[in-house]
Amino acid sequence: MRTAEDILEYLKELETKEQALKSEYGDKLRAVQAEQSRVRLALMGAMNTAGLTNASFEDGSKVQVYTHRTVQIEDPMAFFNYVIETHQVNLLHRRISQREALTTIDNGKDIPGVHMNSEQKLRVTYSKK
Repeated sequence: MRTAEDILEYLKELETKEQALKSEYGDKLRAVQAEQSRVRLALMGAMNTAGLTNASFEDGSKVQVYTHRTVQIEDPMAFFNYVIETHQVNLLHRRISQREALTTIDNGKDIPGVHMNSEQKLRVTYSKK
């Protein structure tokens, strides 16, 4: 039976191997990830130019361009005063409720101290061939 010390030593060996792999392949991986980002942007641009939000391909792959929106509190005092004045405690959780805040904004109401971010994203699904 292995002792805790033996297991710890093995864990250290694995972490050393992990660091060696990161050193050896980290730059290559970052370069591939950067190229993937550029190609994703090009694909999104091509779909936008063609006026497409969804596309399916012969190999079963699917591409969807969608908008991801989030809100963040920029001015806490203005935000909390708004919550108190309007009794919209549904906006409060440990942090601002994304769903409730976006619903309020979609209903044409500004929330003081809150800024909405809107970011277009790309979802790609490959066939499992």
